[in-house]
Amino acid sequence: MRAVPYTATLALIAAVGCRENAGIGSLASPADEPPTAAAASESLLFRMVSAGTHTCGVTIDDRAYCWGGNEQGELGNGTTAGTNRPVAVAGDLRFDHVSVGWGYTCGVTTDGRGWCWGGNSKAMLGDGTQTSRAVPVPVAGAHRFRLIRAYNVHTCGVTTDYEAYCWGANNAGQLGVGTDVAIRRRPTRVYGARKWRQLAVGGLHTCGTTTDNRGFCWGWGGRGQIGDGRTLSRWEPRRVGGGLLFERIQVGGHHSCGIATDGRTYCWGYNNLGQVGDGSTDNRLRPARVTGGLEFSRLELDEERTCGVGPGNYAFCWGWWDGVVSTSPVEAPGGLQLRVVTVGPYHNCGVTPSNLAYCWGNNQSGQLGDGTTEIWRDSPVPVVGP
Repeated sequence: MRAVPYTATLALIAAVGCRENAGIGSLASPADEPPTAAAASESLLFRMVSAGTHTCGVTIDDRAYCWGGNEQGELGNGTTAGTNRPVAVAGDLRFDHVSVGWGYTCGVTTDGRGWCWGGNSKAMLGDGTQTSRAVPVPVAGAHRFRLIRAYNVHTCGVTTDYEAYCWGANNAGQLGVGTDVAIRRRPTRVYGARKWRQLAVGGLHTCGTTTDNRGFCWGWGGRGQIGDGRTLSRWEPRRVGGGLLFERIQVGGHHSCGIATDGRTYCWGYNNLGQVGDGSTDNRLRPARVTGGLEFSRLELDEERTCGVGPGNYAFCWGWWDGVVSTSPVEAPGGLQLRVVTVGPYHNCGVTPSNLAYCWGNNQSGQLGDGTTEIWRDSPVPVVGP
């Protein structure tokens, strides 16, 4: 069995405390059954995928499917049994997108409603409770969302009128509501009257861009991930330093990255494994330009690495992967063209221009969706049909 070191995760768990299992059942081992030729030929066609501790995606007909571990109901199919191939999320909902966190999932349906399912010990489902759910439940309130993003113990979204709301744990100010209240069980508006284009959530901090392209971050800043030149926690949004304007900002465990309006990519924060991508392993308190001169159309971050879609729709990653540290972007294995790439704690996934999903990395819980639990895949394998 391949060892998968994950030192940054240990620090995060120590900071927030272990998530309680809300008692909706234990994980049944997925059947270790190789995919048949028929299953492979009937692969689902995906618009997008999202990787976390498990994996979910939305097909071209707006159906949500999930696969992998399911201890807290995070697959959303009404059970706590894991699976190594996609299963449909219950409820016959039609989704615009989904976002996978650590043991839970959220998404926005095509009518702009927010739904979440899975673990809920820190109220990250936003339904007004701290009860785990094995099927989707609506996010409380009458909000219509443009996007929702999940990560570990908090969740945030942007409404159709460009207001930002967050819910879940707030022990480091990551909800951005201007107070030190520990938990918000329902969406609470982020402090200030700004209009937001997008938000991204990480381990204990949150970042986003406003409609006028200014970048802001808030929450725990001990590694410089707020980007304001300090290592302080911030309870309300703080402008990212450097005077840059951003199209979007993405967030990992303790680092952040953004694509500037001039097409350049910058990262800041924790850099012990090169996840900032500036050729060093020094923490950065302000945005540092990613080396290599590549322009990225998309970025995704997790604890120990960053990936993006670069020129020619090829994926590039930097940071820690399978025991190797890269302090600057290197092309992802497999040579696939990917219009979407997503990063989980132990695995990556992507979607090709022809809407086929591929995943690679750790597969202990079936999170690669290839119909097996073969422990590790060095190169991308196709996600099979249900």
